[in-house]
Amino acid sequence: MAGSEVPNYGIPNWMAVDPGIALPPHNIVAQMESNIIYGLSQSIKEQVTLENGAVQQSNFHDYEVFRMADVPNVEVKVMPQGGIPRAIGEMGLPPTAGAVANAVRALNGADVTQMPFTPARVVAAMKGYQISPFASGRRRSKGDPRRKNPARVFL
Repeated sequence: MAGSEVPNYGIPNWMAVDPGIALPPHNIVAQMESNIIYGLSQSIKEQVTLENGAVQQSNFHDYEVFRMADVPNVEVKVMPQGGIPRAIGEMGLPPTAGAVANAVRALNGADVTQMPFTPARVVAAMKGYQISPFASGRRRSKGDPRRKNPARVFL
């Protein structure tokens, strides 16, 4: 990527958060930005692979995470509604993968249920198959009764 080009994953680049009373608001913004970036990285890139029962990644040089060049612009709007301060913590992390999966489904109808949502998994989901993270090449078709509950589909 050249200069100030920012990747566009087709995902809305904003988030609104209600912390009750915002104490301090700039820390809340930083926390939510990091949650979103970490969630996108988990959804799109991060993966541990095994070969003969041994983990193949030894450190960050061979375990893909989002780098600064991969990070889209993220705008967080703190919208305090008053009341008592609420815990912020990892509030922005859990819904991120679901938002990415919903964006993929809205775009092409594919139900991706295994993270990371790699191009191969998206294409397989578009064809009605699930690619197992554990057994390369084994797939289940749309007609498989175990596909009725995608959360239970692990080959």
